Amino acid sequence: MFSCLAVDEMRKGNSSKGTMTRRGYDNLRDLYEQQTGLKHDLRCMKNRFSQLKTMYSFYKWAQLQTGVGRQENGGIDAPLSWWDRHTRVIFVPNNLFACSTFMLVCANSGFL
Repeated sequence: MFSCLAVDEMRKGNSSKGTMTRRGYDNLRDLYEQQTGLKHDLRCMKNRFSQLKTMYSFYKWAQLQTGVGRQENGGIDAPLSWWDRHTRVIFVPNNLFACSTFMLVCANSGFL
C-alpha cells in the first residue's frame, strides 16, 4: 500500500528528478494514516521511500545478471551463492556497514 500511495503522489507531480517533494511526503503521510490508522513522522516516511527505491533498483539490476531467473510471483530466483556474493554485509571502520552490491538488501526481505 505504501508504495502505491508513493507512486500516486509522484504521478500527481509531487516529485522532482525522482525525489518526492515535502508536499508529496505530507500527502503520503496523511493518506497512509487515513487508510491504515498508523501515524508516522516525515523522517520515517522518507526512510521507507528510500528503502523501497533501493530495493527496486536492486531488483532491476538483478534481472540483468547471468544465472538469475524469475519466480512465478516475480521474485528473484538465484542460487544461495549468488545471494551471498551480492547481499553480503561487510564491516567498514567507524561502525558503518556496506553491502557488496547495495546497502542492506536481504534475500529474505519478502519485497523481492
